[in-house]
Order: sequence, then C-alpha cells, then structure tokens
Amino acid sequence: MSEMLNPNIDVTTLSKSLRRDLRSDHAGETGAVMIYNGILAVSRDPALRSFASTHLESEQKHLALFDSWLSKEDKSRLLLLWSLSGYLLGAFAALISKHLTYYTIEIVEQFVVEHYESQILTAPRDLREILVNLQAEEKEHQLEAITLQDDRQNQVRKFWGLIVDAGSRLAVNVARLI
Repeated sequence: MSEMLNPNIDVTTLSKSLRRDLRSDHAGETGAVMIYNGILAVSRDPALRSFASTHLESEQKHLALFDSWLSKEDKSRLLLLWSLSGYLLGAFAALISKHLTYYTIEIVEQFVVEHYESQILTAPRDLREILVNLQAEEKEHQLEAITLQDDRQNQVRKFWGLIVDAGSRLAVNVARLI
C-alpha cells in the first residue's frame, strides 16, 4: 500500500465532481475502519478477529492516503456519523454471526468496487493508478469474505444485503455533498 502513497496529488486541481468523490472515499474509509473496530469490539471468534484485524490494517492505510490529500474543508463534515454508522454495522453483524459479518463485508466491498470504478473512468492518470490499486484491494476483501461465508441464502440475509447496499449508496451520496 505504501507504494500507492502519492503526495503529489493536488486535489485543488481536480474537477468538483472528482473532489466530491474523494470526499466520499474518505468518509467510506472512515466507516470501513470503524466497521472492523466494531467487529473487534464484540467478536471473540479467532478467525473473525484475524480477518477483521488484517482488513482493519488495510483500511487504515487507505484512510491515511485520503487524509494526506484532503484538507479539512475537503472532508465530510459528517465524519462522526460515518464513524458511528460503521462501528454499529460491524458490531451488529458480529453479534449476530460471523457468517453475517462476512456477508456484510461482501456487500459493502461490492459497492466500494463499483464506486471506485466510476471514479477510475474520469480520474487523471496518476490518481487513476492509485484508485485501481485501492479497488483491487477492496475486491480482494470482498472475495475473501465470500469464501469465508456459509452458502446459506435466505430471505432475511437477502434483506440485510439490500439494507447494507442501500445504506452504502445513501452514505456516498450524502458524503459527496456534506
């Protein structure tokens, strides 16, 4: 991840739309860090804790990257909300079951991969390369979460997936603005 750190990205030269996307990325990475903190706060399952610890480290690096680019004015003013939401999402899923937690991560990461894809299409080359690397890491998280789940799909789980996806989409749209 450290090879991705490029302090030469001047956010002020980017389009307003791309700057809003970076704001939402920062908010999303803040939420992701807190999802894993929430999991670690309530889970005693060694496998789930290992998964969460490894992914937490990765998400902290992603967050540090966006922190290095964005001024306070370019960050979402709702970071406390994104932190609390992420923490509660991770903790709630982990309290229910490790398989629901993995499924939650799958759904969140699926959305994140799509979100980065839309930015990659319009970003300048140096930023695009970094976003591609970030997207690849998020895709790895998604695939790992898929392999760790049981394969039981039921209506409650599908409904949970819809809620998590809708919440992710709503959060990005709000973070782009505030």
